[in-house]
Amino acid sequence: MPFSLTLPALEKGASVKDYIISILSSDWPLTAKKLHISIKKRFGRNVTYQAVYKAVRELVGEGVLRQNNEGYEISEGWIKKLHSFTEIVQSNYFTKQKTTAIEGLKEARREGEINVLTFENYFDTEKYLYYLQKHSIFASKNKVICMHHLHEWAPLFYLRAEYNKALAAKGQGIKIYRICSGSTAADKWAASFYREMGYCVKTGVSCGDVCELLVVGDTVIQIYLPAELREKLSVLLGKKRIEEVDIKRLASEVFEKKTAIEVVISSNVKIADQIREKTKAYFKR
Repeated sequence: MPFSLTLPALEKGASVKDYIISILSSDWPLTAKKLHISIKKRFGRNVTYQAVYKAVRELVGEGVLRQNNEGYEISEGWIKKLHSFTEIVQSNYFTKQKTTAIEGLKEARREGEINVLTFENYFDTEKYLYYLQKHSIFASKNKVICMHHLHEWAPLFYLRAEYNKALAAKGQGIKIYRICSGSTAADKWAASFYREMGYCVKTGVSCGDVCELLVVGDTVIQIYLPAELREKLSVLLGKKRIEEVDIKRLASEVFEKKTAIEVVISSNVKIADQIREKTKAYFKR
């Protein structure tokens, strides 16, 4: 961020910009004159009007504030960016230390530059991965995201969430490549949905045999499913018609089954780029 942010608890050494944001977080819009008066009354800071006006104009230039006919207020766009930033920081810290804040997390450890999380069931694993994707994808400068799956099942349970994520990705100019080992009716149905949403998707590709993969920016995420879980998932999704898939059994015997699923998170530009190139190559054949 372009300024020193000490919110939410303002310290004695807080900047004029911090005071302005603090005031506008609860009372808006305000003119520069009213902000000047408020800073002196609320915080006892003896600052000049010129200093306040200069800080306000700089905040407008940085996209933090916007001006209307009545004065200045915090930009909604900046609020969203700040929210996204804090959630990314939170998720990064979660991967570096054990915490009960992540639902279903059994263990968290750090091995060198690699973070390893162990979840107790598939649903909790996917919930965390979705949270991670939601914020990491749109913070990444690299606009190519790659996913390798054993099966494409997410739209069966999270159709609306997948739809909204696809719309958001499209709006940000993000290209998503998904390859899937399975070629069942369910895989093909999900692949068709993703293609309609603008994804590049291929089923029946030799991938996901050892682990599933997600590559976002420089981050490589590996998901290790126990063999028993993989086999049960393939059996329950291996129906000739999607109508024959037993969603209740899928939920209880695969996604809510108590187990140990390891998620390995690392950052490596070279490996991430190699996976991206290899994934895109499947769509040139």
